[in-house]
Amino acid sequence: MSRPSSSLSLFPPDQGIPFLPGNSFSDPNRTNFRKSHIFDYRSGTPIQHDVPIRDDGAPASPSRPPSVVPSQVSNYRSISAENSSEFIPAFAGLDGKVLRFEAFITEQVPENLSEPSRVRKFTILYHLVDDSIQINEHRQQNSGYAQGVFMKRHRVPKQELGSQEFVTLFDFASTTVINIYNREFHLTSCNHFTQNFFEANGLNLEFESIIPEDKYMSQRALSESKMNRGAASPMTTSSYNEILDNKSEDTYRVESSIATLTTAQKRDMREKFLKYANKVLRFYAQWDDRSSMFGQKLEYIINYFLQDDKIEVLEVKQQNSGRDPFPKLVKKQRVPRVFRGVPSVGSKEEDFEDEYISDKDLIVGNTIEIFGRDMFLYDCDSFTREYYLHQYGVEQPANQVEPETHVEFPSMPLPPYNGFGSEHDSLASYFNLIPKPRKYDRTKQAALDSIIFR
Repeated sequence: MSRPSSSLSLFPPDQGIPFLPGNSFSDPNRTNFRKSHIFDYRSGTPIQHDVPIRDDGAPASPSRPPSVVPSQVSNYRSISAENSSEFIPAFAGLDGKVLRFEAFITEQVPENLSEPSRVRKFTILYHLVDDSIQINEHRQQNSGYAQGVFMKRHRVPKQELGSQEFVTLFDFASTTVINIYNREFHLTSCNHFTQNFFEANGLNLEFESIIPEDKYMSQRALSESKMNRGAASPMTTSSYNEILDNKSEDTYRVESSIATLTTAQKRDMREKFLKYANKVLRFYAQWDDRSSMFGQKLEYIINYFLQDDKIEVLEVKQQNSGRDPFPKLVKKQRVPRVFRGVPSVGSKEEDFEDEYISDKDLIVGNTIEIFGRDMFLYDCDSFTREYYLHQYGVEQPANQVEPETHVEFPSMPLPPYNGFGSEHDSLASYFNLIPKPRKYDRTKQAALDSIIFR
């Protein structure tokens, strides 16, 4: 029986001769004997060549220009590289170039009756080198938001269902709204560099010319400006009517109920908080406890907070004093003039308003009682002196530190020389009950040990 022929082969017929010893030949006309590589330098910049692979498995010589940047970045032109003969790769030409857009979003606030919607302003930074986007929110005082970096820098995917693409530069052209993670950012403006970059690439920019007004922030700014001006600049009738027109009936009901609960004292405390925020009177005090056993004279710093009339007592740490380094002797609180124990349950500070220490009680040279300790005020800082001079017309006295009295303790006279030994030996028995042994100069003893006079 004849063996059936097989058409199977180790190499496919369309692959050619395998690259094995005996199947290759050397080109006698070859002049370039450099080793094949894909990494190279061009104009001082490291680049990578796209080298194709032949059917026989051998690398082919690069015959096309190198691709040095991703395809999505190669579509952009570097303005700084235009009209320049020197080769500059895109990742080097676009590095550090950022497009800047100003935008805003409108959020609904259903839980607040006086603020149905809120306008938040942002800055969108588009990095050309890698198509990444970063969004920063404008900082606004007392907004209730963390603010700052709203979205960290990264590539933003498009919101189309099943799309694998990312938001690119072309998505900002010919539109006023861009969708980023289901938030519609309305573009309002851009900087000069962004405008020139779009014009150089033949792209059109469109912006919304009007930013909607945040009525709540406008009303709050108006009320804050009125508080800062005080009673000297009352609200005009037109501005008051404008606020009335922007308020709803529910807002009237809520504000009227709050107004009935607001007392004159609470209004005064609010005025003091706005006027004296972060303003502190500082006094330097001493507590002399040397009359008791092991007592000392200790130094303290008394801080009086003008915004809420609270007092804080800090202990001045001294080196090698042997005392525990407590940070505060008295934490920030209202301090009574005379301490009569812990107040009963249900009592309020308003019931004992006249019994607490105020700024009128703090005068340099006076002694105040703080929870049973008599604190002598001997000095204050420059801000405290200016405050009392402008507020009450009182000039605080100069430093009232009392000079320390030096106590001379009696000392025993030296006994006379008794004739035993030297005078130095006799004094050694006086200073120490057990005289110390004589100290030898070991260096001198080692150097002169072998020298003997005969």
